Amino acid sequence: MTMLSCTFPSEQRSKKVALASSVLKPEGVAPAVAQSSMASTVARASISALTPASIGTLFQLFQLNQVKEAVLNSGTSSIKCADYMDVDVESVTESAVTTSPFDLLPDQLLAQIFPSEHVAIGLQVNKKLRSVLLNHAELVTFRIAASAQGGGAGVIKTIENLRHPSAVVTLSLAGNSSLTHSLLQTFNAYEWCSKVKQLDISQTNLKPHHAEQLAGLLPHLQLLASLTLRGNEVGARGAAALCSGLASSTKLQTFDIHGNNIGNLGAKSIAAALPTWPSLTELDLGWNKISSAGALQLARALAQTPSITSLSLAENALKDEGVALIAGALPRLPSLKQLNLRWNQFGDEGALPLCKALVRCANLEALNVNENLLACAGAGFLGEVLKASRALQQLSAGWNHLGDEGAQALAPALALAAPSLASVDLRANYLSPAGMAQLGLGLRHCSGLRELRLSGNKLGAEGSAHVAALLPALPALTELELRLTEAGDAGAAALGAALQQHCGALTVLNLSGNQIGTCGAQALARALQLGLGSLESLNLGSNALGPEGAAAISGAVHASVQLRELELCWNMLGDEGAGHVAAGLAGFPNGLQRLNLAWNNIEARGAALLAQGLALSEQQQQRGAAGKKGA
Repeated sequence: MTMLSCTFPSEQRSKKVALASSVLKPEGVAPAVAQSSMASTVARASISALTPASIGTLFQLFQLNQVKEAVLNSGTSSIKCADYMDVDVESVTESAVTTSPFDLLPDQLLAQIFPSEHVAIGLQVNKKLRSVLLNHAELVTFRIAASAQGGGAGVIKTIENLRHPSAVVTLSLAGNSSLTHSLLQTFNAYEWCSKVKQLDISQTNLKPHHAEQLAGLLPHLQLLASLTLRGNEVGARGAAALCSGLASSTKLQTFDIHGNNIGNLGAKSIAAALPTWPSLTELDLGWNKISSAGALQLARALAQTPSITSLSLAENALKDEGVALIAGALPRLPSLKQLNLRWNQFGDEGALPLCKALVRCANLEALNVNENLLACAGAGFLGEVLKASRALQQLSAGWNHLGDEGAQALAPALALAAPSLASVDLRANYLSPAGMAQLGLGLRHCSGLRELRLSGNKLGAEGSAHVAALLPALPALTELELRLTEAGDAGAAALGAALQQHCGALTVLNLSGNQIGTCGAQALARALQLGLGSLESLNLGSNALGPEGAAAISGAVHASVQLRELELCWNMLGDEGAGHVAAGLAGFPNGLQRLNLAWNNIEARGAALLAQGLALSEQQQQRGAAGKKGA
C-alpha cells in the first residue's frame, strides 16, 4: 500500500490540496495524478511503505514532469531525489540493512531513479543500493542528520568510496559531534573538499582545538561562501584560528559563529578579518559575551565592510555604550537590510544614536530590539526610524518598557510608516487599555500589516475591544497574538464579533492564558463558523473553557477547513469535555496535525471517547480522499 501526499506550490496556498493518509494501490497513483485537474501543479509526492511497484510509480511521476520533489521513506532509510539536486541523509552505519525493499529492485531501475544529474546518497540502507548510488550519482549536497551519531565509521567509509568526489558543494554535519571530530582529523586528505561552498558544523561540541583543526582545512576551500558554527564552544582562541584559516576566503558571504563564547578577544580577531572578506553579506556574532570593548573593534571594521546586508549582535552585553559604537558604523553599510540587537541591556541613551544612524539606512527591512530597556523616549526614537525607512517591513520591540506614553509617542509614526510594514511586535511593554487605544490610532493606517503581537500586556476587556475595533482596518492580517492579555469573556466576545467579519485572511490566532470561559468560547466559536475559514492554528490553552466551552469550540472547528493545530491544554475539560472534542473530531473532514489536551483531568472514559473520535476522523478523511480520487 502507498501513501501519496500532494501539495500545491506556496503561491497557490489558498488552493492547497492534501491527500495525506489516502490509501492507494501503487499502480493507481500515477494515473490518478495524471488525470486529475491538479496534475500540472503538483509540487511534492511522498511515498511510504516502499515496494518495487511504488518505486516504479514514483518513476512514472518523474516521467510526467509533474513532481518537483519526491521523498521516499522506508523504515530505517530515507532518500530524497529532487530536480534541484538536494538530498537528506537520515543516518549512516557501517553495517548493511538486508531487509530493504531496494533489495528487490534491479540495478538498472535504481540507476534510472537516481541518475547522475540528480543527487542521490542513501546510507543505512543496503550494500547493493549504496553501490548503485556511489557509481551513478554525483553528490552535490551531503547532509547528515543528528541521528547518525553512531555511524561515524560508516560515513567516513562511504566518503572514501565516492566515485565523483569533486561535485560536493554543500556539507552539513550539524548535530553530529563524534562524527565531526572524527572527520576533522582526516579532512585534508579528501579532494572533494576543494569545491565545498556551504559548510555547516553547528552544535557539534567544537572546542578550541577542534577549531584549530578546522582552520587547517579552510585555506583549501577557495569557493567557500557560507560557514555556520552555531552553538559550539570555540572561544577566543578558536575564533582567532578560524579567522586565520579564512584569511584568503574572498568569496565568503555568510559567517555565523552565534553562541561560541568568543568574548571581546574573539570579536577583535573577527574585526581584524572583516576587511579581508569583501563579499561578506551576513554576519552573526550573537550570544558571545561581547561588550563595549569588543564593539569598539567591530565598529571600526564594519565601517570597512559595506557589503553587509544582515548583522546580528543579539544576546550580548553591549549596553548603551556598545550600541552607540556600533551605531557609528551603520551609515557606512548602505546595503544593510536586517539588524538584530535583541537582549543587549541598552535603553534610551543607546537608542538615540542607534535610531539617528538607522534613519540613514535606506534599505533597512527588519529591526529587532526585543528584550532591552527602551522606554518612552526610545519609542519616540523608533518612531523616527518608522517615518524615514520606506523599506521597513518588520519592527520588533517587545519586552521593553515603552508603556502608555511610549505607545502615544509611537502612534503618529505608525500612521506615517511605509506601506511595506508587515510585522509589529510590542509584546510585554506595560501597555494598558489607554495605551492600546493610542496605539490603535496609528496601527489602523498600516493596512498591509500581516503580523501583530501584543501578548503580555494588561489590556483587559477594554483593551481587547480596542484591538477588535482595529481589525477592520487590517484586511491582510494573518497572525494575531494576544496571549496573557487578561481579555476574559468580555474581551473574547469583542474579538469574536470582529473576527466574524473582518479577518478572513487570519491563519494564526493565539488567545492562550486569558481567563476565557464558556461565554467567550461561544463568541469565538461563532467566529470560527462565520469568518475564519483560513485559520490554521488556534491556541486557547490555559483558559477556563470547561466542558461547555469545549463543546462550543469543537462544534465549530469543522467550518475552519484549514485548521491544523488546536491547543486546549489546561482548560478543566475532564472526560465530558474530552467527549465534546471527540465529537468535533468525528465531524472534521480534514483532520488535525496537532491537538493538545494536556492537563485536563481526562481519564479512561474520556480517552476512549477521543480514540473513537480520532478513528472516525480518519475514516472521514479516507472517504474524502476516495471521493476526490473518483472525481
